[in-house]
Amino acid sequence: MGRFAPSNKQPSNIKVAVRNIVEQMPDALAEAALSAARSAGLSQRLTNKQAAKYFRSYRIDLPAGYAARKVTIELGVPSLPGVRSFDFSDHVVAANGAATDIVLLTTIGGFAISRDLGASWKHFALKGQRGRRVHHAKWIGNDEVLLQTTVFEQTTHDRMVTNIVADAATGKILSECVLEGSPWHSNRSVDVSASTIMYAEYPFEEPGLSRENLASARVFRSLDRGRTWKIVRAGDDVRHYHFLQVRPQGNGEWWLTSGDRPRESNIWKSRSNGDSWIRASGPVRDRVQIGVADYPHTIYRLTDLTWFDKSVVWGTDDALASVRGGRPGPRMFRAPLGNLEKPVVVGRTNWAIRNIVDVGDHLLVLTQGSNRDQATDEQKKPGVYLMPKVPVAGSPKLVHLFNADVFSEIRTAFTYSRASRAAKDGTFFTYRAPTDVFPSGSRILRWTVRFE
Repeated sequence: MGRFAPSNKQPSNIKVAVRNIVEQMPDALAEAALSAARSAGLSQRLTNKQAAKYFRSYRIDLPAGYAARKVTIELGVPSLPGVRSFDFSDHVVAANGAATDIVLLTTIGGFAISRDLGASWKHFALKGQRGRRVHHAKWIGNDEVLLQTTVFEQTTHDRMVTNIVADAATGKILSECVLEGSPWHSNRSVDVSASTIMYAEYPFEEPGLSRENLASARVFRSLDRGRTWKIVRAGDDVRHYHFLQVRPQGNGEWWLTSGDRPRESNIWKSRSNGDSWIRASGPVRDRVQIGVADYPHTIYRLTDLTWFDKSVVWGTDDALASVRGGRPGPRMFRAPLGNLEKPVVVGRTNWAIRNIVDVGDHLLVLTQGSNRDQATDEQKKPGVYLMPKVPVAGSPKLVHLFNADVFSEIRTAFTYSRASRAAKDGTFFTYRAPTDVFPSGSRILRWTVRFE
């Protein structure tokens, strides 16, 4: 739909209520509600002004021994074009893993791009895609974007995706490929190396289906920059693939993670462009002994990992409730690049770890929230943690900074595993549930991190 006409009038309380309702609706309902909202007199100017007011700042003392004494983290929602609801999709990194100024968003029937780190945006409506859900956008170079779309209300028995390559400067569709399959999970589940693109799918599951009727996840590859696709990994009886990325400076080495059940939870590597894979996490074991503690194999269930200094770091998307010799709870692990079988425990978090973001000499670790009855209101909130890349002797290896506000009783996964891989000059982006941190607004969060 077109943009609302600009208005010089301030919105009434009723108009504000209508605007907030539209912003918090699921995509399918929000698009249908736009025509009704038009009569409320909303405008692009007012929507952007409202977005600019969204601001939170946290200033936290760091433990003794850390190079920095304090860290300040500012959170906000960028001003976006029109009154559409946008979702964060990707923050482009260079081949060496360094963040760039390019950020991609998706919306119903289209996408938006910023080339100045979120200061301004250009929205494109895709021809023939009006009303379709655009799940993901991935920068594939040559000023092209790979988009993945589906119809609304897709079910397990109706798995069809359309992979679209679009011109990032004009929004023109360059190619479309319809596939039997499911969307990938997050921007951590798709990557590009030269002319090769691969993604790992995450099948949607209908409630009540037996294990035998659930779809098994697969890996798709394109050797012609997204124009055609071939399945290169299948038949593993894997419920979900969470992560598929090229290791920066790894000479085309791809890393893949699977889950969710214990025997499904593994880390894989390919040095053959996806033709073959080895289990980097070693043989599947019922229990893994690490120090004095005994863990389930779900220490390898994860949605994000990162590499630096010949090390691999990841956080568990599992509560590790059956740990023996230690407290239950998700963990951050660190292991040598060539041996993941007995990692070192970095620290423990309250809830499952969703993302790890490189912010220079440190990693920022982001968890989901929880609505478990036994948790306090504060414990139910998503957590934000800091991990120094070089451990500080005598100081915690993982520091809890703060918990993000939640304006809903509904359980939140916070970033839903969508986040920048690295910050650019201290700035990065994540997805957010529309009632996380702020009570309404588009599903994107801008972070600014400063050390002093």
